[in-house]
Amino acid sequence: MDKIVYKVNNQTIPENHTQDCTDNETQTLSCLNEGSCFVVFIVDRIALCACYTQYIGNRCEMIITNTTLKQFESTEEKEVVNRHIPGLTAAVVAVFIVILVIILIRRIERKS
Repeated sequence: MDKIVYKVNNQTIPENHTQDCTDNETQTLSCLNEGSCFVVFIVDRIALCACYTQYIGNRCEMIITNTTLKQFESTEEKEVVNRHIPGLTAAVVAVFIVILVIILIRRIERKS
């Protein structure tokens, strides 16, 4: 079987930062598809399911298909684009300011 992956908010958690669930937490959470219950401390004790790499979901209930992988890829592409938008916006504004300064300097020179 594939590697088991511990994730919280799409962040992979190293195994040494997790703890085992209590019997009550394991029964309450009921991880599916051989998922494993684990606990992390984020302000409080949170029980989650660690899914094998071919499964996703809060309880490992969904199998990853090619369509799902494409959706993840497009999400990552959107994140890359969203990281570049502020920089591009700042560059356009800077060019606009430079053009305005050049126009103002030329007007002042013409009046002199």
